[in-house]
Amino acid sequence: MAAPVAPQETNAAAGEMVTLISSDGARFEVPEAAVRLSQTVLDEMKKDDYNAINGIPLPNVAGDVLAKVVEYCTKHASAAAAAINADTAKTSKEEEELMMKSFDDEFILVDNHMLYSLLTAADAMRIQGLMDLACQRLADMLKGKTSEQMRQTLGITNDFTPEEEEEFRREDEEQWL
Repeated sequence: MAAPVAPQETNAAAGEMVTLISSDGARFEVPEAAVRLSQTVLDEMKKDDYNAINGIPLPNVAGDVLAKVVEYCTKHASAAAAAINADTAKTSKEEEELMMKSFDDEFILVDNHMLYSLLTAADAMRIQGLMDLACQRLADMLKGKTSEQMRQTLGITNDFTPEEEEEFRREDEEQWL
């Protein structure tokens, strides 16, 4: 089981904390502002039987992946809070956007297994920004590759016969004529 990672102290840390529980039982205390990026968590918090003490279980997200998701959400919530307080912030909006782009670019440089896990977690937790970031990374990885190279990158076994592949090619060509 992955050890929970405490969220970074940020402007987003102000306010209530929410406990998220991974599929392997790791518990994460996360600023409410950060969990608000997840529509799934927001929906759980709105339920009549929501109990903050018990936490919110995320059965489709392992601890190591949830640690990355918490890192993403905490950083983005902090940036959003900084944008709101732009008058008192020491950095300009452009500098903040550049810092977030740099964070995202570095954050998403993960191995394929983690990338797929982040895609699954972003989908399960309904975090649109993380989903967009992970999908863009996957698209960038596949851009310009042949179908065989894509299969190799994604670890997919080609189980089509040569005849089936030729039929797919003909159908595809006919569709674009």
